[in-house]
Amino acid sequence: VSNYLTGSSAYNSSQSIKIVEIKNTRVVNQSSDLSEGRVVYKIPERMKIRSTYKVLVRISKSKSVLSIYDSLKETVRTSVIPVTQTMEVSIIDPSPKDKKSFEIVPDNNAVQIIENGDTYTEWSWNVTPIRVGNSNLKIVISIIRDGNKKDIVYEDTVMVEKDIWTQIVFFLSNYWQWIIGTLLGPFGVWLYKNRKDKKSGKKKPKNKKSD
Repeated sequence: VSNYLTGSSAYNSSQSIKIVEIKNTRVVNQSSDLSEGRVVYKIPERMKIRSTYKVLVRISKSKSVLSIYDSLKETVRTSVIPVTQTMEVSIIDPSPKDKKSFEIVPDNNAVQIIENGDTYTEWSWNVTPIRVGNSNLKIVISIIRDGNKKDIVYEDTVMVEKDIWTQIVFFLSNYWQWIIGTLLGPFGVWLYKNRKDKKSGKKKPKNKKSD
């Protein structure tokens, strides 16, 4: 297995994985129950309308655990974050409520226990794009301590690009009646008026020549 870095990205040649390091800019009050761990998440950057994709988030109490990348391919993002025993992870569609871009179905509870040692805890969601155009998905990670006190320790927004040809097919299949009406409507009106005018012209009597 070979790993190498280019800027803020690392590549693993055996698994065809690109690892993008994200700097965590959130400030959290330190306490004895916090430690530095690692989050790794995979959000597909290109999706097709009405196709369902798996979104994964993994958190480990170890910053250097390698197994956290197991079975992951293509582009994943990672960052060092504060970790405690109980954490909450959410994937959010920040679009307006009446114009949602995704259907998001979780596979497990948002709140989970982070295992000790060189292992990780995983969250997953089934995400389906339902609206054309590029959209954002937001990941929000929180620690839970002192009972139910929750503090956000990490946020990131990933732009998801919708496949253009799938968007075109989706648009045509859903709005073909509107397209036909919009394009053929004016032509139909013109044709009707033109034929009506011709009929009216035929009914007009010819003027007789005067002697």
